[in-house]
Amino acid sequence: MIGITKLIFFIALFKFIQPNYIQNTNIFPPYSECSNDGFIYAENFKCYKVFQRIQKLEDAVSICESHNSTVASLHSFLDKYHFINFLNKFNLRNEKIIIMSGYKCIDKHVCNWFDLSKFASLSSFPKCGNNKSPCFGFLINNLSTWACLSENEYYKGNNIGFVCEKNDNALKECKNSKYRRHGDGHCYRKILENQTFTSKVAQSLCEDDDANLPIIKNDIENMVINELSDNTGIHLGLECVLNEDEKSHNCSWLDGTKAVYNGLKDDNLNNTCFAIENDYYWKSRNCKIPRKVVCQIRNELADSNKVFEFVAEDVNTDITESYDSPLIASESKNTNSSDNENTNSVDNVNVTRDNEKLNNIEESNDELKEDLISIAAFIEKPSEDSEKKQLDLIIEQQPWAKTDLVKLPKYL
Repeated sequence: MIGITKLIFFIALFKFIQPNYIQNTNIFPPYSECSNDGFIYAENFKCYKVFQRIQKLEDAVSICESHNSTVASLHSFLDKYHFINFLNKFNLRNEKIIIMSGYKCIDKHVCNWFDLSKFASLSSFPKCGNNKSPCFGFLINNLSTWACLSENEYYKGNNIGFVCEKNDNALKECKNSKYRRHGDGHCYRKILENQTFTSKVAQSLCEDDDANLPIIKNDIENMVINELSDNTGIHLGLECVLNEDEKSHNCSWLDGTKAVYNGLKDDNLNNTCFAIENDYYWKSRNCKIPRKVVCQIRNELADSNKVFEFVAEDVNTDITESYDSPLIASESKNTNSSDNENTNSVDNVNVTRDNEKLNNIEESNDELKEDLISIAAFIEKPSEDSEKKQLDLIIEQQPWAKTDLVKLPKYL
């Protein structure tokens, strides 16, 4: 009898001391791990880890501190964009989950980030209403709306989630001290800023640093390199060769990788060299035209093949319910068709144009369409002209989302 009593006592004690939250432990493509405790590189190369089902906000702060991190703070348009894209890779889409967005407002005028950095732009986030000070920043309504909620509001039966961001610099350092890391995680250097060079000479200058002319593989890299062009235009590390049929081209980057992401403005490939001229599009240009030089050293991370999962560390809570993610579902069902579509995006630019690809995606995958519209709906009005261009680019590459954005002026 005494043995049974002891057993019951230890079971109760074990339940009591278990942390009352759920955390992700594994990673999944296209993300890579940045620490040995489950943190993941996001697309902006910040180091994040997702938690949910905490009982009170103070738990979020202490949990992050125990992982040498802080509750993730979103200081710019790109931070918000990447944060939302990151969350959409997790099956968290449910009306009962709300995600902390890393800030607290004392009143309608005074706000601060959880990482104690300056809250520079009050206009970018909702602040406290008249009768609910203090309030905390959240993503609510199926992670589609930014809101500042008081204690009474965020405890109303919600599953409270949050993201920790590593305090220490988990990113790879630039191996060349003359280079500076930018928002896409890669390292860049402007060479002899007041001079211009032909494409061949420009690449030779980059090779002296074990670098290349800029290589672009996604929207964010395109944005960063566009900003580095400084309204003058810079050479790109892209080369296209006419196929034997003389109707299509094979395009590749100077590091030998195949060009899949397509930023070409038109089908004109009369020249073998390319430039970007501060409008986010690539143009085929004469290789002998002198341009300014920006060199790139890529901080590549190997993709992980691990399967994503949440691990429960709460023996008192039933966690059998799951939240469907349209994006994850669509990726798993359409991997082959998506890969084939991307592979052909630059091989034959006369056939595969951006709008046609997007229309095909829209017609064949309504779930993906809805998810991308939701991503666009998250994005609030940028405060700077450069950020407005970034938003315009996203809308342009997701044309079906434009109508939805017009219906949501509060986010614009």
